[in-house]
Amino acid sequence: MEKMSCKKSENLIKQDEEILTLGAIYSSQFTPGRRNKRKFRLTFKEVSATSNTFSLVLKIELPPEYPSHAPPIYNIDASWLNHRELDKLKKMLTDIYCENIGENVIHIWLERIQKFLKDIINPDTTEKTTKNTGKSSKNFEKRAGNSLEKNAGGRADCENECDFKYQPYVPNLQEAPETKPEDVLPTIHHGQSIIDRKSEFQGHLASICHQKQVQMVVNKLKENNKINSAKHNIVAYRLETGDGKVIADSFDDGEHQAGGRMLHVLEQMDARNVMVVVTRWFGNILLGPDRFKHINSCTRDILEEHGYLQHKLPKRTKKSPQTVTAVIDPTKNQKKKSKR
Repeated sequence: MEKMSCKKSENLIKQDEEILTLGAIYSSQFTPGRRNKRKFRLTFKEVSATSNTFSLVLKIELPPEYPSHAPPIYNIDASWLNHRELDKLKKMLTDIYCENIGENVIHIWLERIQKFLKDIINPDTTEKTTKNTGKSSKNFEKRAGNSLEKNAGGRADCENECDFKYQPYVPNLQEAPETKPEDVLPTIHHGQSIIDRKSEFQGHLASICHQKQVQMVVNKLKENNKINSAKHNIVAYRLETGDGKVIADSFDDGEHQAGGRMLHVLEQMDARNVMVVVTRWFGNILLGPDRFKHINSCTRDILEEHGYLQHKLPKRTKKSPQTVTAVIDPTKNQKKKSKR
């Protein structure tokens, strides 16, 4: 409990510093909430070549878990963006957070949003692009009137308070029918850290529908410098097939028997179509059997947090006859770690 409150305290300090910095750098665009300083908005405007103004309002709320374990809660107000453009922008913000877990990301968001607007509204014009996009540019300019009208109508309410409903990024598969479900990177959730004698353990969870997504999730996690530098990234997953069988596998990543222990937790809870990765940052002090206790706790806690407790079954003495072991190494490109 003390560790959690200490972590929250560190988060609040980082949030206060970030809010002060944003207010100083984006003073003319920054509007703080009146009742809650951790709610604020930033307004961006871009003028097109035909002198039409396009506005985008980013409303943000900082939860107590940010930046250590949760992203900022946000909403984008830009009625002139179509669904495809809005999805692209939200995915970009999600990717930035996943690449910088544990670090302040809003300043990166703002820089990328400004570039995003410029690329859409005032792209580099060459003879080739002018020929190909002349018609679409005219259609795009027609959005300007709609943008100004809607933004002007909602300005007073937003000025008084930064209340909003969170609209998370959800890939619009209807707009891209050629994309198969197994080709979509699933949402990755991050659990609370456990720290013991300078070693840190953290669980990550993703719902999956295909084996190839296991490697996709591991690769995405390793795009984060902190996770990539960890001593071990241990993987376990269970996937239900169309005929009711369960494909299960695990990978120790140098932490002998750790993957099998994690897989046992998934089997005990009968968790299906889910994978868990437990990251361990070694603190140069050997923990002995305690390290397995922490790895299992991270696995169990994040499964319970995301609703897998309801599938908990009595302890089994042997593997279910429906379980099939698949030989898949989700981190096969990584060098084998030494045992401890």
